[in-house]
Amino acid sequence: MINDASTRHAALDILWDAGTLQTCGRHGTYFNGSEDLTAAYKLANYKLTQEGGATPGERRAMTDAIKAAYEDNSILTECERCHDD
Repeated sequence: MINDASTRHAALDILWDAGTLQTCGRHGTYFNGSEDLTAAYKLANYKLTQEGGATPGERRAMTDAIKAAYEDNSILTECERCHDD
């Protein structure tokens, strides 16, 4: 579980931007998308580089956050709340 809310939010944004996770337009919940975790890691690296670089520790923290956010949200293949409606 990710403790830093801003890091978790950034990781989820990267996962969504990369298509690795999808979001439900109705409920805002995340669920599995392309399953391409490598695309999310590459996008994060690109964004960190564009923002002026990052230390190896910062890059590792983001990689860990992406992995944790993916593991927390990739179990479902569709919005659980839509399925229950």
